[in-house]
Formats: sequence, C-alpha cells, structure tokens
Amino acid sequence: MKMKPYIFRKVLHMIACSITALILMKMKTWTHVIYASLTAIVLIYPLLDHFEKYPAYRRFFVEKGPGEVKESLVLLFAMLMIITLIGWGIFDNKYTVLAALLMWGLGDASAALVGIPYGKHKIGRKSLEGTAAMFAVSFFSGLEILSAFTPFSAGKIFLTVFLSALCACLSELFSPSKADTFTVPILTLLCLQLLEMILKI
Repeated sequence: MKMKPYIFRKVLHMIACSITALILMKMKTWTHVIYASLTAIVLIYPLLDHFEKYPAYRRFFVEKGPGEVKESLVLLFAMLMIITLIGWGIFDNKYTVLAALLMWGLGDASAALVGIPYGKHKIGRKSLEGTAAMFAVSFFSGLEILSAFTPFSAGKIFLTVFLSALCACLSELFSPSKADTFTVPILTLLCLQLLEMILKI
C-alpha cells in the first residue's frame, strides 16, 4: 500500500529532526555544530539541485513546489545554527537547544499526523486536534530531556516544560507557512531559557 504524501513528508521531517539532534549531541562545541551545519548545506544542496530535474526524484519526495526539499534543508540547518548560537553559544546550555529542537520537530510532525486525518475543529489553517497532539508530544519530549540533564526538582521541570510546550503550540498555530521552522524552535528555546533563569533565582 502506497504511503500517503503527508505521512511520507512527516516521516522525512522526523528523520531530518533526528539527524540534526544527533549532530548537536555529537559535537563537542557549539562552533562545531555551526561548521557541521554549513558543511551539510554546501555538500547536500548541490546534490539535491542536480537530482531534482529527474522525474523519479520528484515522485519520491512529493514536493509541494519546485525546490521545496533543498529549500527546507537550508531552513533546517540555518535554524539549527541560530538556536545553537543562542542556547549553547550565548547561554551555554546545550540541553535547552536539544529540548527546543525535539519539541519543535516531533511536535510539528505529530500535529500533522493527527490534525490532517482527524482534525475536526479548525483554528485557522490548523486544528484543535493537531494542536493538542503537538502539545502532548512537545511536552513529553521536553520532559524527557530536562529530566535527564537538569538538576531542577520535578515540579520546576514540569512547570518549565508545560509553559514551553504551550509556547511551541501557540507559535506553531499562528506562524505563517514555512516560518514555523524558525519561530517555533527559537521561541521555545527562549521560553525554556527564560524559565530556567527565573527558576534559578
């Protein structure tokens, strides 16, 4: 049975999110993440640019428009560089970058996987069901990361993740198309970082 296009796209989305998370975890410094991201763009973009002229490529990736995959690649790694610079470079918190990345990546995918087939209550272009799915997945993703890497009490972790997941959902809900690749992880990261600073006081 052929996989539905939106499912295939979100599977690719989760694979890409996992790869960026792996890059983040394997690098020893934030500058290494920047270099790795730039290298990925320089190496992969020309390959995609070359192969997208072939019909088999377009059938496989099911692009919404010409050049979407290579454009998404650039957006993904540009976003990784920005949140790494902010979270790890400026605030010296690698784990908040990882949490924001997974809360966005896994949460966004779950919003589509639930919202497209089951979304009955519309909120603009999105649905209440998809937003609820994003909140749940973002929450548990963030909870897993913060529980593993932060010394905070369970109550502080719960509050931080709850509010940050809410921030992720709202920013995804109201972001223009494609802009959510930047707005959601960046705002989620800033929310995580701000709450951590407040709770340390």
